[in-house]
Amino acid sequence: MDTAKRRFPLSEIFLLLGNAVPLAGALFLDWKLLSIIVVYWAESAVVGLYNIIRMMMAVGEQKAFMVPFFMFHYGFFMLGHYVAIMIFGIFTHDRSIIDIGFLAPLYADRTVLSAVAAMFVSHGVSFFQNYVGRKEYLATTVGEQMIRPYGRIVVMHVTILASAFAIALTDFDRPVTAVVILIVLKTVLDFISHRKERKKAEARPAG
Repeated sequence: MDTAKRRFPLSEIFLLLGNAVPLAGALFLDWKLLSIIVVYWAESAVVGLYNIIRMMMAVGEQKAFMVPFFMFHYGFFMLGHYVAIMIFGIFTHDRSIIDIGFLAPLYADRTVLSAVAAMFVSHGVSFFQNYVGRKEYLATTVGEQMIRPYGRIVVMHVTILASAFAIALTDFDRPVTAVVILIVLKTVLDFISHRKERKKAEARPAG
């Protein structure tokens, strides 16, 4: 039992469960590709929110400047990602993009809120178990924490968007198999990134 817990801690179990929600949506609830991409965009916002809290808990005295700077910079990152979703919607001739306009991705599918909630819980479990419970904040400076989300999120979402465009080129309707492959790919990248972060945190002594 102890070996199993060490091999698959609670944060990793919830990571897999959180990613299972859009997978179930694609398989059983007819979620469109655009809806899945919107879920992952919203997950980036969740990561940013938790990172603000992490920065405020991290070691350092520049938080009054660096936290607002992160919010400003990350906000532009989110906007750029949103524009990419808009381009994808236009590329695939999605009627919501054409009829509603700039806010269309937020109305892609209201049922995706369940997936966003699952992502919020998943990242929350990791935050409380690792950053708070294992006191990772004592070994993390505010500057290090500010840049930490970008490596994981940029690689992940470039992969997601590139794969989504590739899927759209082959089938504009509902390519279930390809969407499932995309979700599995994202989950694997997420899992690997999570383990790398934990190894780095465990290798650093608390300050």
